[in-house]
Amino acid sequence: KNLQTLIDTFAQAFGGDEDVCLDIHSTLNFSNHFEYLQDYVKSKGLTNVRLTCTNLRPAEYAALLKSFDVYVNVSKGEG
Repeated sequence: KNLQTLIDTFAQAFGGDEDVCLDIHSTLNFSNHFEYLQDYVKSKGLTNVRLTCTNLRPAEYAALLKSFDVYVNVSKGEG
């Protein structure tokens, strides 16, 4: 749900602006949530949202983080 809200907010703010990209990366995929998000992004027609779900080596993870202008940590935790 929180990632869906993030995608909706991004779409509202930036639409399909190819100068702006939303990268969503996870190492977990519970209940096919990754595939659900892929379908959700596709249904919105967003070509500037990239979803990845894989384990990264520390250097790859550091490079990914370094590539961001803004970092959002989405959590489903309570409290």
